[in-house]
Amino acid sequence: MCEKNLILFDYDGVIADSLQHNVKIARECGRRLGFDFFPPIRDIRNMDNMTFEDLGDMMGFSKDENEAFTACVFSLLAARVGMLSVFPGIHRLLKSLSRDHILAVLTANREEGVGRFLARQGLSGYISTIAGSNRTESKSEKTGELIERFSMPRERVYLIGDTISDILEARKAGVKSIAVTWGFQNKEQLLTRQPDFMVNNPGEIEVFFKGLGKK
Repeated sequence: MCEKNLILFDYDGVIADSLQHNVKIARECGRRLGFDFFPPIRDIRNMDNMTFEDLGDMMGFSKDENEAFTACVFSLLAARVGMLSVFPGIHRLLKSLSRDHILAVLTANREEGVGRFLARQGLSGYISTIAGSNRTESKSEKTGELIERFSMPRERVYLIGDTISDILEARKAGVKSIAVTWGFQNKEQLLTRQPDFMVNNPGEIEVFFKGLGKK
């Protein structure tokens, strides 16, 4: 019998193919605030911490401007979830893993928008909970909360992400990191922070956890 694990999925760049969509919305919100400058995609991909708050700092917003910017972004993201799609293979992966494991979404996005997207995509039934920025920005803190909630030992907790910050947050929380190469940051960037595991497509994640069950 497969040993149950707690598997934490990042949302943007792992489940949702959202980079271009998010950039378009962020640019629109910046213009609404009177800012025409927007950093090139390569600079966004190189951000150490890929949150909209940090993007606002990069764009030169004041604290009040950044609050208005992020509020605009999250409002439009929630309203336009129908324009997003999941990465190929994600439906099958979540369905398969949910049979034997506890799945959660760990995100810097807002829970209501993520929940709406998962429902539209027919994925809600596979996800036990969503931990978004409504609670705290820190993914390591949210990981700790979920570990306590599900009474799961840290050695059976995995954080699947697509950015350097996901790897660092997993390490800070004392759980294993699985870096995916189809998201916001590329393989070379991710390798600089030495994730515990790296995968190139969703099928490799399914194989990985099936392999754990045979050990």
